[in-house]
Amino acid sequence: IDKTLDEISDYYIGMIHLSGGEPCLCEDKILYLANQIVDRKMKVIGLGMITNGTIKSEKIKMALSILAEYFDKIKKDSWYNEATKKLLDNEKEFKNINIEVSTTWHEKVQIDEVIKFYQLPYQNCWIRPKDERGNMLIVGRMEQGYKKFPSKFLEGALLKKRGNKYN
Repeated sequence: IDKTLDEISDYYIGMIHLSGGEPCLCEDKILYLANQIVDRKMKVIGLGMITNGTIKSEKIKMALSILAEYFDKIKKDSWYNEATKKLLDNEKEFKNINIEVSTTWHEKVQIDEVIKFYQLPYQNCWIRPKDERGNMLIVGRMEQGYKKFPSKFLEGALLKKRGNKYN
């Protein structure tokens, strides 16, 4: 963690994404990461995590609270406004913390319990069920390439197009 944070500390970081395996198995590392982001005053504007929802961890909840408070505090910094303009398509819909709980293997009651457990009293957090339809971000040459996928694979997928220099 320290080596990676040392390497990225001079940059604006849009989102740090935690996924798996199951990230909640690494509760000590996630808490350490949160504390390091704050202690180093890193120019990070968000954290995302996809979890299978089988683990409710007080340490992860504490890490999310630490980051939520940090993200609220840094919104007043000039670099934050500059970074959000460069990194985000829609600042008004943006939440600094995005936790998605997979709906693939679990009952709705269990998912609701996990979402309730991780819900924080901050406006900058989003804890929600993960949309299992799948998302595809269509960027650059992918605009022609995605049509090669079988239609059954694309059925129900949310296709998003975003322009860039390759279009």
